[in-house]
Amino acid sequence: MAKSLGPDTATGTLRNAPMSPPPRRGTIPRATNAPWDRTRMLPRLIAVGPEELADLSREGRAAIVRRLLRALRGERVRGRAGHWSYSLDRHIGLVQALAAERASLAATPVDGRTMRA
Repeated sequence: MAKSLGPDTATGTLRNAPMSPPPRRGTIPRATNAPWDRTRMLPRLIAVGPEELADLSREGRAAIVRRLLRALRGERVRGRAGHWSYSLDRHIGLVQALAAERASLAATPVDGRTMRA
């Protein structure tokens, strides 16, 4: 009696065929433990000059947060519209940058006191 390699009628799978995991589509990039490097990452996401990067005051950080929010809003609009220029990597980068900048803004002292997150 020969061993059959045809489809199994009960389960619909191939007999004696090795099982492989299903293909992964649309995997979500995992966050890294690398610290946020403002001077290296922000210019890749938004148009920001060296003087704006050097401004670590509360007002300077708030201006960067506003620009990140505006850029993120535009990226979301492009994504929902299915526009060819939408980039999931840029979208994720903007979300991560916004979270990091909001955290640093919350930690920036106001009149000598630190704010709570």
